[in-house]
Amino acid sequence: MKTFAGGGLSPLAPFLRRALFLLAVIFLGTLPVPAVQILRQDGKLWVDRKVLPGQEIVTVYTHSVEQTEVRDVVRVSGGALWTWETWTKSQNAGLPTDTGLWGRYFFRDQWQIYQGMRTSSRRVLWRVGDAFFGKNIVEIPPDFEEKVFLSFPGQRLLCTVSWRPGLF
Repeated sequence: MKTFAGGGLSPLAPFLRRALFLLAVIFLGTLPVPAVQILRQDGKLWVDRKVLPGQEIVTVYTHSVEQTEVRDVVRVSGGALWTWETWTKSQNAGLPTDTGLWGRYFFRDQWQIYQGMRTSSRRVLWRVGDAFFGKNIVEIPPDFEEKVFLSFPGQRLLCTVSWRPGLF
């Protein structure tokens, strides 16, 4: 007499493994993931890519009055763009001076960092400068960086977030 030690399922095991694998693929293929779109001023799609939740999008520009570099970091979370950090080298002429109730302000080398400002939006409009004013760059790590001041000088770019089904 044979005792039960899981051996009774052995004829079904290959079928169950395949069925479980198929269900996992279907689940992951329909699981909503965030996607970032950047539209040009004429409304045409320029960037369209799925991203991980918490993905950073960095915009770098030269402040028109201070002529210092500013780095704005937003994160994709919950289908929105959250202002995460702003890095500046000056506090003058319209640059941030307040982090709000829950934010923090600190120094790192020559940078002044404003973190956790808790503002979010599904759409952000970026004004692009040129080689003299702005020198805007858009980065979506790890592999996307574009000097938009060369590609779209004087235009506006609209960054939006949506949900899409599917794997990366």
